[in-house]
Amino acid sequence: TSDGSYWVWIPRYAYSITSGYHTSTAGTIEVEFLKDKTNVSTTGRTTYQNASGQGNWNIHPAFYYDGDSTTGTQLSGFWVAKYEMSMETNGVATTTSSASIGNVTTSSTIKAVSKPGVTTWRYISISNSFSNSLNYDTNSLSNANLDSHLIKNSEWGAVAYLTHSEYGRNKTEITINSHSGYYTGGSSGATAHTNVLQSTTGNCYGVFDMSGGSWEQVAGLLNGTTNSNGTNLLNGANMYKNKYSDYSATIYGDAVYETSNSTNSDSGAWNKDRTYGISSSEPFFSRGGNNNQGNGTGVFAFDTYAGNEYGNETFRITLWNN
Repeated sequence: TSDGSYWVWIPRYAYSITSGYHTSTAGTIEVEFLKDKTNVSTTGRTTYQNASGQGNWNIHPAFYYDGDSTTGTQLSGFWVAKYEMSMETNGVATTTSSASIGNVTTSSTIKAVSKPGVTTWRYISISNSFSNSLNYDTNSLSNANLDSHLIKNSEWGAVAYLTHSEYGRNKTEITINSHSGYYTGGSSGATAHTNVLQSTTGNCYGVFDMSGGSWEQVAGLLNGTTNSNGTNLLNGANMYKNKYSDYSATIYGDAVYETSNSTNSDSGAWNKDRTYGISSSEPFFSRGGNNNQGNGTGVFAFDTYAGNEYGNETFRITLWNN
């Protein structure tokens, strides 16, 4: 985009989990891409169960504009930030080393960008990351025509499933971004060609920082929460978030229930990723793992989060072409 940020296109697809459903043992995800905004796959399939269950074929819900209805406005795909977001002040990369620096909103001088080799935007509440994500296309693009928002839990799942499929890493885990300095792309000054095994495709074209780096706040929350750390998220439109009755709610496509055994565990998800679910005291989802959590880190990892400013929490933006 015009601010120098990088994005990756996630095309509309249907998927089927054919093994490993609702276990901690990594299984198989089959993917069929769909034509434009239709429900017709490139193989000619037109019938989908659109329900959880091993062997069911589902149109991934991340491609429903409102996130729930299968009959409303459809998306042909979405853009996801190639890197965890970082902060720029007057065009210069800013390291957020405390809440006084990080827990701020974007403005004419402070911008969120998706660039490699710089430190992630941390120490920001989920309320402000949600607001900053909505404001991205207003504050950062010269020809704003995109619907920007904090990545939803279902959108994280869409990237994770595609990563695990034959069109991504084909069951091979992403190498963890274990850099203790929280650098996007895995190192200071990195480019898309530097640490390609940290990419969702194993080359320069994929999404980085989805395993390790920082924990990533996503728009997924316990329904009915009043936690003030997420005020802007709570007040935001429903199409920009996924709401759960509890962490084990069977919401298909989000890489939570379908790809874990739904127990609080350091190794309860596929690839032995960490699984700690939302609760009344920590009602927000966080995804991907931190740079120092070892084997529990990965695209299927999820954790509970209180929504306040932490030194190991960042965010990522997605864009819709409506």
